[in-house]
Order: sequence, then C-alpha cells, then structure tokens
Amino acid sequence: MHFAVLAPLGPLRSTVVPRGEGRPASPTEYPALQAAVAAALDAGAVGVSWGPYHANALMDPAELGAALSVAAERGKPWCVHRRKEGVGSLAATEEALTLARDAGVGLQISHLKAAGRLSWGGFEPVLECIDAARRDQEIAVDVYPYDASLTYLSAVIPEALKADGGLAERLKTAEGRAAARVGVEGWFSERMGPEWIVVLEPALREVPRGSTLAEAAERLGIDPVEAALRLIAAERETTGGWAIYREMMDPAQVEAALDLPYAAVASDAVPEENGQAISAHPRAFATFARALRRAAAGGEARLADAVRKATAFPAERFGLVRGRIEDGAVADLLVISPDFEEGATYREPTAYPRGIELVVVAGEVALREGEPTPARAGIVLRR
Repeated sequence: MHFAVLAPLGPLRSTVVPRGEGRPASPTEYPALQAAVAAALDAGAVGVSWGPYHANALMDPAELGAALSVAAERGKPWCVHRRKEGVGSLAATEEALTLARDAGVGLQISHLKAAGRLSWGGFEPVLECIDAARRDQEIAVDVYPYDASLTYLSAVIPEALKADGGLAERLKTAEGRAAARVGVEGWFSERMGPEWIVVLEPALREVPRGSTLAEAAERLGIDPVEAALRLIAAERETTGGWAIYREMMDPAQVEAALDLPYAAVASDAVPEENGQAISAHPRAFATFARALRRAAAGGEARLADAVRKATAFPAERFGLVRGRIEDGAVADLLVISPDFEEGATYREPTAYPRGIELVVVAGEVALREGEPTPARAGIVLRR
C-alpha cells in the first residue's frame, strides 16, 4: 500500500518546548518551531496535523499561527481536531476557522461530529458556520460512518488536568482527585452516562474486558466516577486504556455529514501494528466498505460520489496525483463484487471486508480473491 504522512505539531513542538513544562512556546522559540515544521514539510509531509491533547492543548493562538504560517507558505493544509467536539463545538469550530484564515492556510476538520447527546442540537449551527466560511476559505472535513467513537478512557477527564503530563500525580492528591471528579461528572452530564462507555483494556482484574463503566463500578462496589478514576490511575500511562463510547453521535447527523459535498471518508484508526491487528473499533477495518455499501443503496450516482470521497477528493486535497482511473494515471485499483460489505463489527472489530476480488497497487496485484500476494509496490507519497 501507499501512504503519506502529516507533520505532527505535538512531537515537533516537543523538540522546542520539552514535555512536562506545561506552557506555550515563547515568541523567541517560534523560529525553532517553524524550522521543525518546515523540515517535516520539506521532507514530503502533505500537511500539518494538530489535536488539543496533552501538551498540544497549551498551544495558544500566536504559537499555532506561527507554525501554520509555514504550511501556508508551502500551500499545504492544516488538519485539526477541534478543541471541543461536543458542548462548545461551535466556538471551537470558529477558532479553527479564524486561525486558518489568519494564517492563510487550507483547513481540514477531522472527524466532523457533534459528540454527546447534549451537543446534537449544535450540529446545524456548526454546518452553517462552515458553509459561511467556505465562501472565502479553503475548507473541507472528513467523516467516519459510525455513531460510536473510540479513544482513551481518560478522555472523561478535562485536558487542563492532563496537558502537562501530571495527571498521575494529581490523582494521588485529594485536591487533584476532587478536580478530576468534577470533570468526569461534567462529562457524564454533557456527553453520555457510564452505561454507554465500554472499557476495553481494564487495568483492574476485577473488571472484565468489554464491561461498561457502570458495570465496572458495580463490580468494584463504588460509584461510576470513582470507577473511572481508579481504572485510569491503575493503567501504566494513566490513560485507562481504550474505550468505546457508544451512540456518541446522532446517526442521522452522521449520515448528513457523509453527504456533505466537501466531506471525505476517513477512518480515524490504525488497523495494524507490526503485522498484528490492534483496533478495537470496526472503523479501522470497515470504514470504506461501510461507506460504499451505504452509498450503493442510494443508487449509482451516490455510489460514484462515495468512491470520489474515498479516493480522488482526499488525494486532491493533499496535492497527490492519485485516485483516478484515466489514461496515464497510476494503476491503484480495487475490484469488488456487488455484495461487497464490511465484515468488522463491535464484537469482531478486526474482520476484513467481504467481496474484495482484486487489489492492484502501482500496477502490481497485491491481493487476489482475498489472499495477499508477495508484491510490495507501495511507496511513501511525498509532496
């Protein structure tokens, strides 16, 4: 397979502002940060990525603007996880749009969603905000076709308690634990209750894999907030391990997002590591199959549009000459049967799609009738 990479602002800024210092970069450090971003982009990275997690959350607008100016000079987009995807998502969207506009950089909003039932009513205002900005800015989004999300259990704790890497120590103090409790209670109120959170890597032996947080609390004989804190504190990296957040998004809004003319299909997942399947969410193995199956039910035109959103559109977005079937194009092809569909489910998240007849990479057959061949024609796509 081919692959391209984004220049990650988190690791790049850690070469300038050491992790654990818990502060934005100072203006005197901007040139070093810009040089690091420039080196990555000039080596072929197709854009810049940023998410407001851990130390990244401490980047202020001036620091972000300094980094983004480097991408703007090279005509490469900024891929952003907004600071808020639930309550507060409109303000977070406006922030991203403003930063991109001021830097003169194209914007790719990752995983467009309204996360948490209390935020579902804010989905339309976010779309209206994006539509208005698109009149003057280069903006697109990507979407995965599921209403559940996957992230660490520690997502229920506010970033302010995690950004400097000090969460483990905070959870050992009464004051820090109290602040964390307030944050978790807020998550339950704004997003979803503990009965919707499935713990996949519990660090406490009393809690079976696949338990909801509510079930974990019952087994431990404590309330769900305390159960979350104990599971997070017990895990080596203080993440609590992976967790599935069921019915995080409104299914109708997921469908609407997929149908946006400026939406690409993207999985937000890594299916394998060192040849081993690692995903706990079916989106890693089934995103594209699910999107195509869904579109096929709507007729030929809708299917063609879904294919474009998974191929030519994202390729064009990142300046890659790929994703088209035409004379002179690179022969990257997928041949599927009419009954093509996803195989992965929440119970079996690493099952492969059914109905893949042939995969051709750069003119070489990489998979035939479900079986891989020895061909290794994939390359790193640079821009």
